[in-house]
Amino acid sequence: MKKKLFLIHGRSFKPNKDNLERLWIEALQYGMARDFGERAEGRFGALDKEFVYFGNLSNKFLEERGKEYDEHEDLEHRREALRGLMKYKNAEMFFDKKNYYKSSSMFRGFKEFALDALAAPADFFGVADNAASMLAPDIAHYWNEETEFGSEVRASLTKRLRRSLAQNEDVMLIGHSLGTLIAYDVLWKFSYMSEHDEVRNKTLSHFVSLGSPLGNPTVQERLKGGRVKGPRRYPKNIRRWSNVAAQDDYICHDETVEDDFWRMRGGGTEIKDFRIYNLAIKDGVAHQHHGTGYLIHPVVAKLVHEWMNLGELADGVGGDTEA
Repeated sequence: MKKKLFLIHGRSFKPNKDNLERLWIEALQYGMARDFGERAEGRFGALDKEFVYFGNLSNKFLEERGKEYDEHEDLEHRREALRGLMKYKNAEMFFDKKNYYKSSSMFRGFKEFALDALAAPADFFGVADNAASMLAPDIAHYWNEETEFGSEVRASLTKRLRRSLAQNEDVMLIGHSLGTLIAYDVLWKFSYMSEHDEVRNKTLSHFVSLGSPLGNPTVQERLKGGRVKGPRRYPKNIRRWSNVAAQDDYICHDETVEDDFWRMRGGGTEIKDFRIYNLAIKDGVAHQHHGTGYLIHPVVAKLVHEWMNLGELADGVGGDTEA
């Protein structure tokens, strides 16, 4: 069975598709080489990959709100963050708790402090819509049914993922931040909507959610199926779901999904939470939500390597922990 890796990015401003895709692939490939050697790196390089991009839509929305964006500067900061992450040459160094606090304590961002102080319930999406709109306006906009934004960003994934599943490809889907909401909603629609009959009984091999707000109760209510009672509340086409959440990541302040989506096990879904430290530094500031910091982490490298090797457990990688 042909394997195919789907990648869908997250919220906020994004550089153009080619540059962002290159950064994502480079981060993943570095993790593969670091933890599993040249053979795994080569196999990863040969994988068929689909990078799903909606940055043009989110950039337009944010600019219309008066936000300023310097793409060249952002790209340089992303490259700098990746270079910094590449200094960790093995998994044990990467996941060192002391190393995380050493790198982050001096540069902890304002948003993390604000959320710790003002959002004790770990539900800033639900405490006040204004808070969500201020801190994650594109996620709030995704739920706005008076606009086409949600439909348009889902369309960026729907057609290509449906084609792969219809062709019985072995698909892993890695999403970050807002991309995890898009992926979940698309998979729910594949499970139940008549326009997707051709893939209703097709299964995604592995869904990997990075820095996802899916553990948040208010977010769960706004998902496709979120107000449905009974088994139709959840997608039924995910074989394995790995949720990776970083310490102090304000978007996934509620770090676990296993306790919220456990009923999906009845449909055959295996769900597992992982808690990590994201060591990304962007423009001198700790950036615990940074996509590159997730992608290059040994937990993610191990998940991808296992999937590439038909689920065989890989040896020699430490540092991951269940939440």
